[in-house]
Amino acid sequence: MKARVFFCLTVAALMLAGTCGTVHADYISALTGMSGLTSYWNMNETGGATAADSVPGDAVDGNNVGTYTGTGVTLGVAGPQPGDGFLGFDATNLAADFDGANNNSELRMAVYGVYGGMTDLSMIVWLRYDDTALARRNIGGLQQNAGGGRYVFDAAHYENNNPTPGIQSFARRADDSPLVQTRNPISFQQWHMWVMTYENGMVAKSYLDGVEVDGATADTSVGLYAPEALLFGVDIDGSREWKGQLDEIAIFDRALSANEVGTLFNAAVVPEPSTLCLMGLGAFCLLFGIKRHNR
Repeated sequence: MKARVFFCLTVAALMLAGTCGTVHADYISALTGMSGLTSYWNMNETGGATAADSVPGDAVDGNNVGTYTGTGVTLGVAGPQPGDGFLGFDATNLAADFDGANNNSELRMAVYGVYGGMTDLSMIVWLRYDDTALARRNIGGLQQNAGGGRYVFDAAHYENNNPTPGIQSFARRADDSPLVQTRNPISFQQWHMWVMTYENGMVAKSYLDGVEVDGATADTSVGLYAPEALLFGVDIDGSREWKGQLDEIAIFDRALSANEVGTLFNAAVVPEPSTLCLMGLGAFCLLFGIKRHNR
C-alpha cells in the first residue's frame, strides 16, 4: 500500500512539473489578454445605474461607462456560472436582467460616435433568452434612428415563427448597404456567447458558442454607418425590448479571428489542464491500486 501511494505521489510531482504545470487562462484573462479591446463591461454591479468600463484608458473610446435606465432592469442576477458548465467563471459572476415588459429598460453607453466609419470591429455579448413567445427582441449594439436601417452593428433575436428564427447580426455600411447574416436558433434559458466581427469593411461573421455560424461579404471596402447610440436591451426607438439576461459585453477595434473566438469560448468551458491532470491521476491511481490489490 505504501509503495502504491509513493508511486502515485511521484507520478503526480512529475506530471505537475511537466505539462500539467501550464494552467489554462480563465475567460476574463483570455479576453483582456487579447489586443484591440476597447471596452469591456462585466456588468457585475449590484446596484446604482452605472455599468463600469473595465478598459478606461484606451485611445479609442476612453472610459465608456454605461447607464441603466427604466424600471425593467434588475442588477446582480447570476451570470454564466460553473454550475452551468462555464468553468472559466466563478460563482460571484453577475449579470443584468431585462424584463422585456415595455418599461423603457436599457443600457446606454456614453461614447458611440467614434465607431462610425470603422472598417474593423468585433462585439461579444453573453446572453440568456427567457422569452418563448413569438416576438422580436433586440440584444443591442450600435444603432441609428433611420426607420429602415436602425442597426449599424447590432445583434437581435427574431421571432420563433420565422422560417429561420434565432439571433441575427447586422453590419450597416456607410454607403447604406447592409451586411446581414441569417438567423441562428438558440436554446432558451441557457447561456450563450455571441460574437460578431467586421473586417476590412467587407466581411462580417457571426459565432455562436465559439463556432462560426454565418458570414456575409461585400464587394467594396466601406466603413460603418455613423451610429447615434451604443445601446443594449432595446431598439433605439424604444421597441423590441430584450427579455432575459445580458452579461460580459466587450468591443474590439479589430476583427477577432475564428481561432481567437474559439479560444475565448474554450476558456469559459474547459477546466484548467492541471485540474484535468489531477483528475486523470486520481483515476490512474485508483485503477493501479485496484489492479495491484487483485493480484
